[in-house]
Amino acid sequence: MPSKIRAVIQIKNTVQDVGFRSIVTAILIENGIVRAKVINNIKNKKAVDVILEETEETLNDIKEILKTEIEKSEDEIPNLPKHFTVSEPQKVNANPHELPKLSPYGSDALQLRQMSKFVGVGGRMATDMESMDKNMNGMRKDMSGMRKNMSGMRSDFKKLSKNIIKAIKMK
Repeated sequence: MPSKIRAVIQIKNTVQDVGFRSIVTAILIENGIVRAKVINNIKNKKAVDVILEETEETLNDIKEILKTEIEKSEDEIPNLPKHFTVSEPQKVNANPHELPKLSPYGSDALQLRQMSKFVGVGGRMATDMESMDKNMNGMRKDMSGMRKNMSGMRSDFKKLSKNIIKAIKMK
């Protein structure tokens, strides 16, 4: 089993007063990270540090997930600045203290993300329903046309039948 490494992933941009730590915490929880620390960087007010203790593979996966999910959040959350940078995981000296468990309780960002996903699904469903409605209307028109054609065919068949009967009687 691969050993865990304590590392810091730094995310840079305007991260103060926009609920950014909560958003990052929500992303970590959604992706199965149980223990981590999301803190403001004390040297750079435009950075948040994500301290994790995971395998190297998981750290790299989380880095990519953070990039992707933060980009999605930029569209979902109006106050969130655009174009964040997410650093490579940097190994740090292991602190003897265990990292705290992440708590989904009280995380408005987690609830907002869950709701926005639902709204997104609802929006797609509404679009799909509109498309289905248009298709149904088109099918109704096609069926109406088919009824007219069948009515015309019945009429033609009746005429043909009468003509055949007349021809048989003449013989």
